[in-house]
Amino acid sequence: NNSTVSNTGDATVNNSTVNNSTVNNTGDTADWMISKTQREGYKLYLDGFIYVVDKPKRELIPSAKKIYWKCAKYAVCAGRANSSGLEPPFKTTQTHSHAPDTRLKSSCEFKDQVENLALSTNDAPRAIIGELVKTLSSQTIAKMSSRDAYRQIINRRRAKKLGKIRYHA
Repeated sequence: NNSTVSNTGDATVNNSTVNNSTVNNTGDTADWMISKTQREGYKLYLDGFIYVVDKPKRELIPSAKKIYWKCAKYAVCAGRANSSGLEPPFKTTQTHSHAPDTRLKSSCEFKDQVENLALSTNDAPRAIIGELVKTLSSQTIAKMSSRDAYRQIINRRRAKKLGKIRYHA
């Protein structure tokens, strides 16, 4: 999963998620997704691992020619990757000290769906979460954060949209 021959999707990052598969030079499919964090940073899901940006600084990322990613479990894992901007190929440069977890992608997609619905509907937070949970597998539900955490995410996104909260980075 180190080199990309072809990209099979749209690779622009918008306000929430980019979700694609790429084909590497051995014919294996690299499953990846980029989403925004609560503090407007970037998170990369790549083949069962979650990465956060190590370098450059957050405000330089959209125009960066090279991005260095570190495992989200960086306190206990040396896993690293790099990329040319926010598009593939994503090259793993250090191996992880833990096993990959493919359920993480579903959890990330769920969080992004919650955030998108928070801004596009006026439904109650519990109603949004209840409807989305119906589409998940029991393994993904087990991996999710608590429903109260998602309710808070909805309330924060809506308050931020209305200009009531300002997050300090």
